[in-house]
Amino acid sequence: MLKSDIDRFMNWTAPLTFGVFSAREYAGRGRAEGAGSGVFVAPFLALTARHVVEDLLQPKADEQLLPPPERFGIAAFQFIDPHDDLSATAWWRVDEIWAFGHTDLALLRLTPNGGLASTMQYRWPSRFAEISLLPPSPGTIVQAFGYPCHTTSIVGDQVYAACSTTFSEGRVVAVHSPYRDRGLMAFPCFEIEMRADHGFSGGPVFADGKLCGIVSAGRSFEETTYAASLWPIIRTEIEWGGRKGFVFIELAVNGFLAIPDWAHVSARIMPLIEDDREYLTLAPQTA
Repeated sequence: MLKSDIDRFMNWTAPLTFGVFSAREYAGRGRAEGAGSGVFVAPFLALTARHVVEDLLQPKADEQLLPPPERFGIAAFQFIDPHDDLSATAWWRVDEIWAFGHTDLALLRLTPNGGLASTMQYRWPSRFAEISLLPPSPGTIVQAFGYPCHTTSIVGDQVYAACSTTFSEGRVVAVHSPYRDRGLMAFPCFEIEMRADHGFSGGPVFADGKLCGIVSAGRSFEETTYAASLWPIIRTEIEWGGRKGFVFIELAVNGFLAIPDWAHVSARIMPLIEDDREYLTLAPQTA
C-alpha cells in the first residue's frame, strides 16, 4: 500500500480495533496485564483470539500462591488517533465472553466505560466491515491492524496503556483446513508472510476491505503469521441471551452483520472425527 492508502486504512480500522487486558486487585493494589487485540464486528460485539482471553483468565506464575483477587475484570482500550502514541484513549469493559470450541476465536460483548468510549458508540459506521467467511486464496495481499507489544499499568485508581498501533501487510502463502497440525494450529487457518509481534493476536486481517481472519500466532523473529479463518463461527452454537443457538446465522439473517456468503458456506460445513477428536471441515464446492 502507498502511505496515503495506509493512512486511510488506519483511520478506518482504528475505531473498530482495540487492545485487550486484564485487571486484578490484591489487597487494594491493582495489577494490569496486556494480552492481545480485537475488532468490533457490530455495535458492542467483537472478535478476538480465544487464546487471548484464556491467557487473561489464567493467574500468572507469581500469582498462583496468592488468594483469589478481590476484584478481576477484562477490559479494552483504543487510541483515538492511530498516528499518535500519546492519543486520547477510550476504555471499554468486557462483560461477556463466548469461546468457540473448534477454532481459536472468541466473541466479546463490550460496553463503554465512560468518557470517550461513550462518545464513540455514537460515531460508529452505519455498517461495519463486511465479513468474508472463506479465507483469501494464496497470493492475496492482506492487511492487519492491532496493538502489539502493548503494556498496561494501574496507578492508584487509573489504568494507563502504552503502545503503538501497528499496520502490517503480507502475502497469503497457504490455506490450511481442517487444521495445519494437531497441536497449536488444530483449526482452519491461513499462513501469511508477515511479522506479528506479541500482542497482535486477536487483531483483524482484511482482504480487499473485508474482514477475513483473526491473527492467531506469529513470532517477532519470524516473517510468518497464522490467522484463524472465520467460517467456523457461522455453525458454532454458543450461549446467547440465555439460550443456545447459531448466533452468527441469526445476526446475518437479520442484517446486523454483513456476511453475504453465510448460507453457501454454512451448507458446506461438516464435522470430521479423527482420533476421537472433532474438527470442522468444508465439503467440496458443488457446481
